[in-house]
Amino acid sequence: MAELLIVVAIIAVFVAIAIPVFSSQLEKSREATDAANIRSAYAEVMAKCLSDDRTGEEWEPSAERWQREVPLKQTVAKWDSEQFESALDGLCTDGSQDGHPFPNGTAHVRRYASGRVEIAYGGDYINPISAENFLLPSILQSIVGDGYSYNVLDSEEKHPGQGTAKFNKEMEAAGFDLEKHGAVSWTIYLKDSKGAYLKQPAIYYTPDKIAQDGSMLNKRVPVIDYRDGKYDVYVTTVVKYNGKDSSQYDYYGLQRLNAQLDEGTGSATFQYDTWEEAQRAFEYVKQRVAAGSQASADTLLGEGGFKIK
Repeated sequence: MAELLIVVAIIAVFVAIAIPVFSSQLEKSREATDAANIRSAYAEVMAKCLSDDRTGEEWEPSAERWQREVPLKQTVAKWDSEQFESALDGLCTDGSQDGHPFPNGTAHVRRYASGRVEIAYGGDYINPISAENFLLPSILQSIVGDGYSYNVLDSEEKHPGQGTAKFNKEMEAAGFDLEKHGAVSWTIYLKDSKGAYLKQPAIYYTPDKIAQDGSMLNKRVPVIDYRDGKYDVYVTTVVKYNGKDSSQYDYYGLQRLNAQLDEGTGSATFQYDTWEEAQRAFEYVKQRVAAGSQASADTLLGEGGFKIK
């Protein structure tokens, strides 16, 4: 009997060692598959471009580009293999990919008529079902408390005693990752500019990270805003916020847009019913802003033939 227990214990040790190794190798194979599929998509859009084929589904006239979407198989965020990451960076005009892979996300391989090549990533998008995990007023108020003195939660605000820290801790416990849903830098509005709780909170977000070294100060940043199952696209600016304790309160973030959400008087239109519509509009505005346009989002969307209110 003792010998049997020893054998079982040895087997258990081997299994404990083997499972992580097997899981790691399995994830590497998923990454290899994703990298190969992205390179294949790159070859497809380049072939369409070289033949100037603007008749297929790859051609997006509103954005003047060819695009292929690649569903990702990897289950861990970011590239683990520097070899894959470096090889795909080399395909992009800027020398780097836009963002990084998300579990069960999508890679977008794009070649613009202007010559620009980019590989961008997106995860599960924020939709009415996923929003219930973090945007219901009852949930947010339970996190920040009725005495919360600020209008917003901000992804870049790092003070450990404030609502953003409580919110992040609660979301981590719930297994909800905003970044996986395409919101890397974000502002969540609980109150309007008059200090009244919104009947339905809103989030303005971008898949781009706001740098904290000051290099993005005053930069124009397109954002998607979501509220109560609808979406819109705006252009805001990176600003610096200051507090009493500079080591904890000073940070660079998205300029506040909560006045546009005032109940009954706000200017937010939330004109898109689906994330897909908003994403196409967002990508068009992002391209125009990157090219140096100083126009408002509505002006750009009108020029691009998008629906505006």
